Amino acid sequence: MAEEEEVQEKLQVSKKQAVQLAGPGGAGPASKIEQRTSTQVLVEHNAKGAEVTVKGPKAKVAKAMTMLKVLVAFKEAASPEERGLCHWFACGFCRDGRDDEDGCEAGLHSSKIIAETQAAWLAKAPKNEAISKVNARPLLLVVSCGGAGPPVLPSTPGAPGLVGPRPQAGGGIGCPEEDLLELCMVAVDWEAGGEVSRFHRFIRPTMWDQQDAHMREANPAACFSDKPAAVHFTDALADLLDWLPRLLGVSMDEMRTEDILFVSPRDFEVQSLLPRRCSLNGAVDYGLQDFFFRRWCCLKDVFREHFALPNEAAPNGLNAMARYLGLPPSDKTRRTFCLDENVSVVRVVLELLKKGWKPKATAWRHAVGASTTFLLPRRGDLPDMEQNSRKRGFWEVEAPPPAPIIPKLPPTAKIIGATAKVAPKPIPPWQRAGLPVPPPPEPEPAMAEAQAEQTQELEQPEPVEQTELEAAPFMAEPVEPVESVGLEAMDFLAEISAELPAGTTFEAVD
Repeated sequence: MAEEEEVQEKLQVSKKQAVQLAGPGGAGPASKIEQRTSTQVLVEHNAKGAEVTVKGPKAKVAKAMTMLKVLVAFKEAASPEERGLCHWFACGFCRDGRDDEDGCEAGLHSSKIIAETQAAWLAKAPKNEAISKVNARPLLLVVSCGGAGPPVLPSTPGAPGLVGPRPQAGGGIGCPEEDLLELCMVAVDWEAGGEVSRFHRFIRPTMWDQQDAHMREANPAACFSDKPAAVHFTDALADLLDWLPRLLGVSMDEMRTEDILFVSPRDFEVQSLLPRRCSLNGAVDYGLQDFFFRRWCCLKDVFREHFALPNEAAPNGLNAMARYLGLPPSDKTRRTFCLDENVSVVRVVLELLKKGWKPKATAWRHAVGASTTFLLPRRGDLPDMEQNSRKRGFWEVEAPPPAPIIPKLPPTAKIIGATAKVAPKPIPPWQRAGLPVPPPPEPEPAMAEAQAEQTQELEQPEPVEQTELEAAPFMAEPVEPVESVGLEAMDFLAEISAELPAGTTFEAVD
């Protein structure tokens, strides 16, 4: 069979597409195409971007080129609804602000479309005046947050501002305030089983205003939004404090902690992210933080508790939760990550209410700075075992591993999760090698006298052959008194069991 003709073809791609094809450590789509088509794919960078060369047999090269063109053309053919919106640009600045094909992967950079999308989402809230005041308590606040969490980097002399690592898409200057760029809430009346109102704000970091001149010198004009739809965090909090009392029909001074309950797919938002952002630069008083963030409800624990699921069987992500409840896929319209996530969370919450879920807190603490108590054991284990699962510090490198914690539970106790214990089966007497034989129970006085009289009347037993002695322990009628024969049989079995392999059993001989 003649060898197939060796050919090579080339494809010009942009710089960003070349980086995506190569992937981290060379393990990107290009290497996968090589494995699936048995060709050689080379990515060579040039002034225009990069040139991808495919070498190999003609049929396999054609297949590899088809796969490459599909990957490259996917973004070019994506509509604005499929690309979504960039929340960085919505707040006023994005480092990937270019109009070419190497633009921002986070979404569109259009102030007009961003403002229209935000207004359209808020307009979908119910407008019926009859539900403007919610009587059910607590009022459920389905919360979602968007942003990036770069580490706090020290500023260097001559370089004002912080330059943090680039996130997967978009990016700012790396300041701590970029942890929270978007806040979205939907109020749900759990008794009526429906939405009440919606709240959404893009949040602009104050450090961007302080470093505005330096940012404009270091970045092109396309990175900045001419009409950002964002407000500062303190202004967003003031709007939230006006929104909540109006829904509850009370004043701010009359609100109680039990009147509201945050609901989120994770513990992270209410437990860590929002309190950390409130504490930054002393923006929010600790008393107000304690009022809002002392208790919340995590949907992961709701599924475990309401449906009695072990930890390994409970759905983890929003898509898995929706599939478990039998919900159809959501709409394909992309907004921002925060808005898209909130839409999915609200669908799950409303379906849970239809199935009889009664909202209650799954985590609480007496103050924001205090430790958190959870309704269910975390990761399916007992709460005390969580101490042994933490990461060890450098000062504990030479320390021995902590002793395992063995829970003291009755044999019939059940533990939800992967650590469920089963009561051990009793070991048969003939498998207890080396164990002391317990003495027989002492007979009652009346029975002891009767047995003594019967023994005196009996004559000496006739001698028994060796074969009968071996079968005697397994016979229905003993040839000697019960007490002596039973003890001899147990001693005999204990001696031979020590010499036989473990698990050996005996059968009765007729």
